[in-house]
Amino acid sequence: SQQFVIQPPAVVVQSIVNAASYARGGLAPDEFVSLFGSAFSTQSAAGDASRTQQLAGVTVTLYDNLGAAVPAGLSFVSPTQINLVVPEGVAAGSAHLVVANGTGQSSASGVSLVGVVPGLFTADASGTGPAAAFATVLNPDNTSRSDPAFQCGGIPFVCVALPIDVSVPGSQVYLTLYGTGLRGNGDLSNVSVTIGGTPVKVTYRGAQSSYAGLDQVNVELPPSLAGQGQLILQLTVEGIAANPVQVAIK
Repeated sequence: SQQFVIQPPAVVVQSIVNAASYARGGLAPDEFVSLFGSAFSTQSAAGDASRTQQLAGVTVTLYDNLGAAVPAGLSFVSPTQINLVVPEGVAAGSAHLVVANGTGQSSASGVSLVGVVPGLFTADASGTGPAAAFATVLNPDNTSRSDPAFQCGGIPFVCVALPIDVSVPGSQVYLTLYGTGLRGNGDLSNVSVTIGGTPVKVTYRGAQSSYAGLDQVNVELPPSLAGQGQLILQLTVEGIAANPVQVAIK
């Protein structure tokens, strides 16, 4: 007879990305982040990142350069993916992110903690293409209407930007964009948006209160954009460019 010791597979973190843009880089407080790798868990589970710090035996902890150890909020885990929100209260600079699973295996990854890492969500959740955005029209009679600025469907699944009408006399049109890693200090002077190369007015940048890690940017669409069709929207926060997204102007 022979004895064998069967070790559980090692946790492997292959990439750490902004959950909106899928860009790699530093991590910002309250940023929604996705980890990809292997042996994270033996099952899939979902939670509320505002209060869930363990899912299916999985925990993720950030160790900053001052010695603080702060658990991240978890919204989803599976054998190959973890979605989390970077915790507040960690010092900027070099840090380590440690993933531990229910079998006692863990893996540490070096990361950099920074102020902002702006990323915008897109309609097909790929980080490219039409923005996951809503257009709101405020009419002269004080009525308003909000509609998606995109449409998805078909086989294969395809998303397109829906044309936004900015030419109604006396109306004001606003575009609401959703992203993560961009709330920073909330100072609008450090935020800029161009559409088709034209600067537009930013009226809000901050947290979207419904979901942990979700941020929102509101911009006013000027009538001068009318008739320009498909355009590229570029958001820049504190000098850092987010992933470019598409919008359409009727």
